[in-house]
Amino acid sequence: MKKMTPHHAESLGVVTPLGIRMRELMATNKDIAARMEKLENRHDRTASVIGVLLEDIDRLAHEVKDMKVLPPATKRKIGFDLGED
Repeated sequence: MKKMTPHHAESLGVVTPLGIRMRELMATNKDIAARMEKLENRHDRTASVIGVLLEDIDRLAHEVKDMKVLPPATKRKIGFDLGED
């Protein structure tokens, strides 16, 4: 086995905590990635529900607009109908 030099000992002292920190960051990033995915899924569901609601509102607005249109006026004769044709 090789003898450890002071440089190697110093490097190990720096590298080991960095490795631990790197593993912690990777675990945290996985957690953050999972949370982001969960939020994106919720957002997608919410967006699709909002899309359906907007379509329904648009359809109802057109129906109300169509209901407001007056029927065509009919021409009626003025006077009495004596039944003589």
